[in-house]
Amino acid sequence: MKYSKELVIGLSSILTIICFIWGYNFLKGKNIFNNKTEFYALYEHVHGLETGQPVTFKGLKVGQVLNIIYEQNMNNNLLVHFNLTREISFSSDSKINIYDIDIMGSKGLEIIPGYRDDIAENGDTLVGSVKISITDQLTNEFLPIKDGTESLLKILDSTLFSIINLTDNINLFINENNNKFSSFIYNIDTLSYLILGYQSKINSTIKNLNNIIEEINNSNLTNSINKSNDILGKIDYLLNDINKGRGNLGKITKDSLLYNEVSSTLKNLKELLKDMKKNPKRYVNFSLFGRKTEILIDTLKH
Repeated sequence: MKYSKELVIGLSSILTIICFIWGYNFLKGKNIFNNKTEFYALYEHVHGLETGQPVTFKGLKVGQVLNIIYEQNMNNNLLVHFNLTREISFSSDSKINIYDIDIMGSKGLEIIPGYRDDIAENGDTLVGSVKISITDQLTNEFLPIKDGTESLLKILDSTLFSIINLTDNINLFINENNNKFSSFIYNIDTLSYLILGYQSKINSTIKNLNNIIEEINNSNLTNSINKSNDILGKIDYLLNDINKGRGNLGKITKDSLLYNEVSSTLKNLKELLKDMKKNPKRYVNFSLFGRKTEILIDTLKH
């Protein structure tokens, strides 16, 4: 049986197109001959997820990402469209996690099974979530260290700048006062030379001072100081007795009545002596003939 040339060319073209479509989808991970179920998941941010990335279930690849749609009618969220090439079932409250496939940060989808009894059906929109990646964890852990290191570097930079500024000021000060420093050093050298010249006299003076101190230590100065301390102690004891009213002096200083009587007696005695000086004949009588001397003491009239 012979076929026309046009029929052969047409069939060949159709097969070529079919092979091309199958090969293209095969390279993208799609298998057009398998039954597929499709689902959706809603995200605020997809963190670099791209179409063609795998969808896994308990570590097994079960599908791939078909499309990512920007939905303005859904609070500007992103709707991820993916399919499943394997027949698996999971509950409608399952979560679709975006996770890191490798350490380079490539993203994929992971189905986390839920706990409801109702099974998710083809075309359902599931809850989307984002699993914290290793990179994000390391970033969060090292971010405080990074901030602390930056603060430390700023402090070190400021300190280094202050040290450089201080060094410049010291160098400027030394340059401006170079002559004064030279004169000061010269004076120090001169003083050292003078001290060396008078070293023998200084040693002799120190020796004399040592001899004087030794003589003082060997003298009875200690005994004299001890005696003085004893005398001062007795005086302090006597003053303490007077303050407490002990003894005659204490009674005079503390007993006002006795003090007044003594004061009155001394005053009368003083007046008596004055009167004796003014009127001696009243108290002393000389007898030239009998050689008798009578001393009359006036009574308390005076």
